[in-house]
Amino acid sequence: ENVMKAYKEAIKEKYRFFSYGDAMLII
Repeated sequence: ENVMKAYKEAIKEKYRFFSYGDAMLII
C-alpha cells in the first residue's frame, strides 16, 4: 500500500509540475 501511495503522490507532483509548466508557456 505504501508503494502505491508513494506512486500516486509522485504522479500528483508530476501533474502539478507539468500544469505549472504549461501555465508558464501560456504566459
